[in-house]
Amino acid sequence: AKKKGEKRAGRVDFTVNKVEYRSELVDPELVKQHFFADEVRRVDEALAVAQAVVEELESNYAGEDMILSDCANDKGQFTRKAIADALKVTAKADEEYAPLTEVLAALDAEAAASKAAKDFEAKVYARYAKLTTDEVVNLVVDSAWLGTIQGLLEGALTGASMRLTERVTELNTRYQSTLGILTTRSAALAAAVTVHLTSMGFED
Repeated sequence: AKKKGEKRAGRVDFTVNKVEYRSELVDPELVKQHFFADEVRRVDEALAVAQAVVEELESNYAGEDMILSDCANDKGQFTRKAIADALKVTAKADEEYAPLTEVLAALDAEAAASKAAKDFEAKVYARYAKLTTDEVVNLVVDSAWLGTIQGLLEGALTGASMRLTERVTELNTRYQSTLGILTTRSAALAAAVTVHLTSMGFED
């Protein structure tokens, strides 16, 4: 665990109550996909959609000289405080009111999706404490290592098959015309030998 304020490089798998954690044995993605496959898909999709909506609104309203440019920071991003403060002093009849309301709703949706994602991470982290020895073996050996080995073998076989196909094609191209020449030459030599043997008194 990496506590708040502690400096330590490396991957961070979880952040729970402002404390960062890293799993050295069981990859968090294995736990998510094995125990929470449907939930992780819903959480990820909800967050992605919410973020995409905010980004689209920023591209429509936050640029220089755009209608809500005063509510964006130097990076062209909205903050909830700036939008909420602007909405307080904007009348419903003003043209800024509708986009301000739209952006505020999108920011609230993004915040809710982000919270749901953090809550889900805490749920996954809590599942680690309940993992049995058999589950760890299944996750690490069966799901991770065997899957990796299978992937490597399939990749090696695919590569070997492709190289073999290329070699056969190369040989076919190289000797396709030569084969006809060799066949004709062989037939001619056989005929010459037959004539020579006949002249020497040998006949079939």
